[in-house]
Amino acid sequence: MRRHLWYSLISVVILLLCMTGIVCAAESEITVWVNGDKLMFDVQPFLDERYDRTMVPLRGIFEALGAKVEWDDATQTAFANKENISLSITINDDKLYKNGQAIALDAPA
Repeated sequence: MRRHLWYSLISVVILLLCMTGIVCAAESEITVWVNGDKLMFDVQPFLDERYDRTMVPLRGIFEALGAKVEWDDATQTAFANKENISLSITINDDKLYKNGQAIALDAPA
């Protein structure tokens, strides 16, 4: 009986410790650094739990990398251009287009 109680107590403690880590991780701020500079966004990055992916604003990152970024509100599409590379991505689409060629994403934008 004591052995069963001991294992149950250890199991509960381990479970509580694991849950605390999940809560702490969910509340931590997501920071993005590009070339040693911390980026600040109008819309904060967030964890999309449906796909277990961190979603970050495209504009801030690409502008920090020197790309020109445009937004088409009618199609909900972002365009980024730098030198000979052009990217486009549409909200809720699971593809990114690089120089017109589709690249599959593992989570929609």
